[in-house]
Amino acid sequence: MVYSKFSSWVVIVGFTALCAVVANHLGFFKYVYANDPTKLSFLIIGLFICSSIVAGWQCAVRINSDNVIDKLWWCTQALVTLGMIGTVIGFLLMLSNAFASIDLSDIDSTQAALTDIGIGMATALLTTFFGMTGGLLLQVQLLVAED
Repeated sequence: MVYSKFSSWVVIVGFTALCAVVANHLGFFKYVYANDPTKLSFLIIGLFICSSIVAGWQCAVRINSDNVIDKLWWCTQALVTLGMIGTVIGFLLMLSNAFASIDLSDIDSTQAALTDIGIGMATALLTTFFGMTGGLLLQVQLLVAED
């Protein structure tokens, strides 16, 4: 039974790692680094990796600690919450600078406003993506660990 839990965890993490390698090969993480000025996406990724390691350890050991599992369930909510905080920060970045100095008759100020909007939206969407995806993948790992 323990072997089954751990091997299921390895399959989940292996698929996640394969997706991360493909995304890195396609330049996705460079895009995230360039377009998320808060770097909150990488904090979310770090929390996901640490939590996944602890979940794998829980699957591998014979004693199932409810205290550790409860903390990992908290981490799933923390991942989603960090993603939502990034969304709010992205909207603030988008709205605080974009319309302050816009002059619709001046093409340069309009382009600068659109650039600010793009940076804010990128932050909002990237952090939401990583928070929701990380939370979901960690929940799947915890369901395996609890079963």
